[in-house]
Amino acid sequence: MRGDFFYCRPSLSREALICELDQAKLGISMKNTFKDNVIIITGGASGIGCALSKELGIRGAKIIICDINKAGAETVASSINDDGGDAEAVMLDVSKEDDFKQLIERVYLEKKRLDMIFNCAGIALIGEICDMEMNHWHTTLDVNLYGTLHGTMHAYKIMLKQGFGHIINFGSTAGFAQFPVEAPFCVSKSAVIALSKALWLEAAEYGVRVSVVCPFAVNTEIFQTFSILNAKREDFQALVKYPLADVTKTALQILKGVSKNKALIVIPPVFGGFVLSIHKYFPFIWNQMIKKALKQFRGIRNVNNLPKN
Repeated sequence: MRGDFFYCRPSLSREALICELDQAKLGISMKNTFKDNVIIITGGASGIGCALSKELGIRGAKIIICDINKAGAETVASSINDDGGDAEAVMLDVSKEDDFKQLIERVYLEKKRLDMIFNCAGIALIGEICDMEMNHWHTTLDVNLYGTLHGTMHAYKIMLKQGFGHIINFGSTAGFAQFPVEAPFCVSKSAVIALSKALWLEAAEYGVRVSVVCPFAVNTEIFQTFSILNAKREDFQALVKYPLADVTKTALQILKGVSKNKALIVIPPVFGGFVLSIHKYFPFIWNQMIKKALKQFRGIRNVNNLPKN
């Protein structure tokens, strides 16, 4: 598996990125790469899933937008259809394997193909392990890991049958460089990266492509909706000093990476790659940064619940 990061110049405007996308040569024009592709996108009602849905709609894909928030998915689908695209909304809880399997089989039966699946759905939990119960772990793993696994397994079976397809999973830089106060999220994303790497090796011979997207920090609704234990959301948000990547640019960068069959797509390309480089090559500096971050979190944590020495 290629281990290099996918870099895209961060100074490019959205229009310039679109131009690059449409002018790239991959045997056929990039302009037609996604045209008429049947694509399932989970977590499509908001965030990266929503942005991907809209960009793929512009490029002529046939999109099935899945989300546990059906009203949100319907809003995104209506927007795409109003602009001349082809999208449908489906209520889906990715943690329910049978529901996911039935959806994928129904799409294949109706559309006669499944070109891609973007397993975008995910949730986040902030807090120290000592404040967690097992249900916190189960909830996070059910969506982030098992939700991805459900989509991957059942889409893969269809793609094996038809002899082509592309599975795009969503890990995180936190899956490579683990952070404190995000343990369930880190564990789930590490597992998604491992799953994607293993499947990349197995699937290539059968004509099925696999990519894993690893965002560092993207400006999406997850920063407003994550669960936090034993601290106030506004206090934690005040600690976030690093830049958040624009979600539309992020979607364009992901599509460029997917079109080039990149195994690993780090977002934002330069800053995310910089973070991972510090973790890999300068562990002492990384550990100092992480210790400082943990100390800052403990400064906003409810001291009444601190463990006794």
